Amino acid sequence: MQLTEIRKFTTLLLFTVIALGINAQAQPFQRLFTGLDRATINQGCESTKDGGFYLINFYSENDQSAFGLNISKHDPKGNLNWSNDYEVRNTLFYLDFRRMDIIRAEGDTIIICGNIVDPIDGLGNGAYILKIEPNEGEVEASIQINNSAGINGVNSWVRLLDGYNSDFYYLDTHVDGAGISFVTIARMDENLNGMLTTSFRTVDDDGNAGLTIPFDLQGRADSSLVVAFAGSADTSLTDIGIAVFDTSLNAQFAYQYTLENIPGAGQQVFGMSTTPDTGTVVLTTFTDPVLMEPSSLLFKLDSLGNVEWAKNIGAISEFALSFINDVHYNQFGEIVVTGKSIDFTTFRASDFALFFDVDGNVVRQKLFESDNSFFLDLSTGLILLSGNVNDANDGHTYYSTTGLNADVGGILTPLVLKMDNEGSAICEDTIATEFITDVILSRDTVALITGDVSSRDTLVTGIEEFTGYQVPIVQLQDTVYCPQDPIMHTLNATTVDAVSYLWSTGDTTPTILVTEEGEFIVTVTFEDRVCFALCDTAMVSKREFPEANITPDLSVPCEVSLFATSSTDIVLAVWNTGDTINKLTVTEPGQYTVTITDSCENTSESTITIGEGNFNSQPSIIASPQNACPGDDVMLTIDNNIPVDTYTWNTGETTESITVNENGTYSVTIMDICGNEVTTSIDFEYSIADFTLAIIPNQSRLCQEGEYSLLVTPENSGVLVESILWSTGENTQQINVANAGTYSVTVTNNCGNTSAQEISLAEEAFDISFTANITQGTIDPDDCSVALSANHNSVYSDISYLWNTGETTEEISVEGEGLYSVTISDGCSSEADSIEVSLEGIAFPNIFFPDSNIETNKTFRPFIGCPQFFSGDNYELKVYNRWGNLVFETQEVTQGWNGRVDGDQAPSAVYMYYATWTSESGEESTSGNVTLSR
Repeated sequence: MQLTEIRKFTTLLLFTVIALGINAQAQPFQRLFTGLDRATINQGCESTKDGGFYLINFYSENDQSAFGLNISKHDPKGNLNWSNDYEVRNTLFYLDFRRMDIIRAEGDTIIICGNIVDPIDGLGNGAYILKIEPNEGEVEASIQINNSAGINGVNSWVRLLDGYNSDFYYLDTHVDGAGISFVTIARMDENLNGMLTTSFRTVDDDGNAGLTIPFDLQGRADSSLVVAFAGSADTSLTDIGIAVFDTSLNAQFAYQYTLENIPGAGQQVFGMSTTPDTGTVVLTTFTDPVLMEPSSLLFKLDSLGNVEWAKNIGAISEFALSFINDVHYNQFGEIVVTGKSIDFTTFRASDFALFFDVDGNVVRQKLFESDNSFFLDLSTGLILLSGNVNDANDGHTYYSTTGLNADVGGILTPLVLKMDNEGSAICEDTIATEFITDVILSRDTVALITGDVSSRDTLVTGIEEFTGYQVPIVQLQDTVYCPQDPIMHTLNATTVDAVSYLWSTGDTTPTILVTEEGEFIVTVTFEDRVCFALCDTAMVSKREFPEANITPDLSVPCEVSLFATSSTDIVLAVWNTGDTINKLTVTEPGQYTVTITDSCENTSESTITIGEGNFNSQPSIIASPQNACPGDDVMLTIDNNIPVDTYTWNTGETTESITVNENGTYSVTIMDICGNEVTTSIDFEYSIADFTLAIIPNQSRLCQEGEYSLLVTPENSGVLVESILWSTGENTQQINVANAGTYSVTVTNNCGNTSAQEISLAEEAFDISFTANITQGTIDPDDCSVALSANHNSVYSDISYLWNTGETTEEISVEGEGLYSVTISDGCSSEADSIEVSLEGIAFPNIFFPDSNIETNKTFRPFIGCPQFFSGDNYELKVYNRWGNLVFETQEVTQGWNGRVDGDQAPSAVYMYYATWTSESGEESTSGNVTLSR
């Protein structure tokens, strides 16, 4: 029972629309994938890095009963990249549940596994595993895992799990020489080489073998593995077992779970998923032994296997039969349960998706009812429950299952739903009924024993080409025009079997003419009976004019490489040296200019200046350590911008570094690898013995501790402090003092030199109280607002403000009269201030022009910035000439003097005015001079 032949299926795209290129846009969809003259049973899907997916299927051609294996790869819109048939000779394929699995390894490489089943007795004898590369679907590695005893046994589900550091895990059932089934977990590297294997089974208290059939394997957040299996310590199928293993495949614990309120209900795991809190969500199906009604169970376990909650999922409607098929904790933090249902009143099948939060509460319920859903065939008794859900890398969720293509004689075919983060996939409805209830799940410990019951073998593979896949495709291209050219572009989405077109422009024709830049989206719908639409996007734009640039590469000594780059493409690059290459290598300093021409025949120029430092040595001598004491050894080392070939010191030494112990002038002549000879020198002198100190006071402790912090630090760089002594007797760099007075400190450096400093703190220095006051700005005549600023003299910087208006900023703007207050806090204490704001402002001009063309300048009257706040009660204005004669008076604030007296023009001169009025504050008055100018 080996894989002896692989017939390669290279995709033939029968229905394509090509508009000069491809641009995919991820959209929700429901798609059927029908092959010519073949029935295809879906076994699952796996997402790719670009948001696309793989499908794994069983297929049968021309009504044959034998089934083969098919794997296809699709882009994010479901369009076909490739599809291969992999036939396993002399083995059966079970169609009732998911009998295969697929995982994505490094770089979209996939690993698949499936049961090897004896076609004579229908019993299992291990599994085959294939590693397939992503570009063409070629087989890179293959193995088969057998029962080591060489006999057939229980045929169970086979599973794969992504591991760590490119390895993976394999789960299956194998039997020993006595025919007793064991659960096998194997860890393998990316080349299918075995790394670690363990097998286990349950036993009762007397050591008798229990029934142990594996269903699923998942990785937890702490890197441990969780295995779900059917059976218990006896041979019943009433319980579900959960076991947790570490990465070395050592068992951590194992429990069995029983429905308390439905005794004798047999359970079978359909899916399992782990959560970020190291929990596990398990999805099972069971049959009530009394009512003989199928139902489903969803429960969540914590990291120690305790039951957090359990839900019974019944039929989605009164006259429906419903089965679940997978569970997945998605990228949005929700638990997704998928399944199938059939309504016996209409005999219509549907797929559904239920969304729960991590506490088991229902978030939403989606129903996907269409002619393409398939559950069971009443005439033949065929039931297909398989379904698989996982995250897409573009933010969507994939659900794959088996559907029905009613348009080609009711042939079975894969059905894929791509759901958005709300569970929508173009055509769906909301399930309004409540069919989820709480149940009680009990837990008991189960014992495990281990064994070694599996062996490895090789596989022989071959390739044969096959064509015949039907997949409609809509493809549009991004098109870029030159900046000087007009846009005249036709977008063509014509597709066979399309029934409607809808562009983002509102057009409903297969093609549109585009004359401007923008993003254009088309949705193409296919055949009324298929809930299926394709969506594609095209960007039509104009390229910008080029911007040239020169990027230097300074990594190679003695030369600089200059790279001509552009914001567009480069067809031709011309340098001021006469060279016409993109990369110019120069060996001399100077100014270099390049002119580039792009494919639109537009040009741009860029210039760079290369200095001498890129070609000529600029050595310096570094002395270390800098705080050496007189007589200590000091190392002098050459630092140069270009690697050095030879060194010649005035001391006669020829090394990169020399050691000196006395003051003096030291010089060195170097020869760099570019052939340049340069001499440099250093006047070395041991550090001056004297150094000065600074004492830095800090008031941050005054608020809570009532103390000043004093920090001493040398003002000279390179001073290595040996000891510190304060007048308080303390010897730390910082001390805290609580009283006024003079504090001194003496610091000794590593050479024995000392320096002293002192600071005096007056009693006032310990007073951290502050005052607050508000200042008022000028009135804004546009909206009669006025700015108020809160001021303080606190010594602290962490200041907060709270106005009686509720605002918390240092400055506010108010638009009404009244009393405004602010409380200022500095983290230690709070102070408040208030101000009465009056907006009755009135102002008189100091000059007016009776003969002016500007109306407001022709009369002398007051300017009132905020008339809504000026009452003007008992207002009176009087104007006098220089001899004290009354020339004008009024009791109307809006009436002004026009420069006439008794109808005659008054002469240009300076006049005096006096105005009085009554405000809310009492009697107000003002006076001044005004110039009449003609």
